[in-house]
Amino acid sequence: MRSAFNDTLWAMPADGHIPLPDPLPLARRTSAELEALLAKRRAEEAVDMQNIPRQDWLEFTATPDTIAQTDLVSSDWVQKGPDCRTHDLDPLGQAAWYHPYFRFKQPAYAVHVQLAEMQRGKPRQKIWDVIFAGGEGSDKEVLRNAVPIGGNLPLFKEFCQPLAEDARWELRVTDVTPNKKGLPTKSFDETLLLRPKPNLPRTYHLRKKGLPAPKKFSADFWTRKEQKRQEVEKAERMMEGLAWPPRKPLTLGGDLAENGAIDFSSSVIDPEPRAQ
Repeated sequence: MRSAFNDTLWAMPADGHIPLPDPLPLARRTSAELEALLAKRRAEEAVDMQNIPRQDWLEFTATPDTIAQTDLVSSDWVQKGPDCRTHDLDPLGQAAWYHPYFRFKQPAYAVHVQLAEMQRGKPRQKIWDVIFAGGEGSDKEVLRNAVPIGGNLPLFKEFCQPLAEDARWELRVTDVTPNKKGLPTKSFDETLLLRPKPNLPRTYHLRKKGLPAPKKFSADFWTRKEQKRQEVEKAERMMEGLAWPPRKPLTLGGDLAENGAIDFSSSVIDPEPRAQ
């Protein structure tokens, strides 16, 4: 943008940093120079993956009865690059199949794992549907590189950013080991609910220089939500004992009171009857 005096005008960011003018217009650059410039800008905008802290960013709303340990709640499965990947999640590029680890409290030869995402205003979406059987590890484990034997959505997908504060994930684990009749054993079939942990960043990558830190999950988000739910339940319990809902207070419009507001202070009933 230029002024009437042919001077370049720059927007002033919040941190006071003023960018230097480009000495060579983009139109005069070669394709190789443009690609190098874009690569440099992307490198400046993206956060180094090694600096992203590894932590549990999800939590179960209730203690699982069937799962002893899983790294599904780890930030390892949150998108860290510019693109949200559906496959090729192995950082070493050695495992054809790569997915979270599970260790169950009891042995199961075959396990059916289903994961669905639920967000306010959006339909429930299943994002992982896979069956594991046999393979390496103990009879209670599903290793990260275990090859699925079935499922409608066997490829695990990263949790894409930005992460919604009110998002929920429904995890269902079922023992589908066939019995003598060939039917699933179902020694366990549990559905669990996961939610983001408070006080964690909602986004990691593309944190541009000079901009404020990414919005975080509110520490008292779940507290406010639980208080609101309790208030609704309390109101419903109060209404259960009433044959009809309470009436609204009577109000008179100005057109009904010709002589102004009605004064009820003089209308007092004497509790003691007077002798005649």
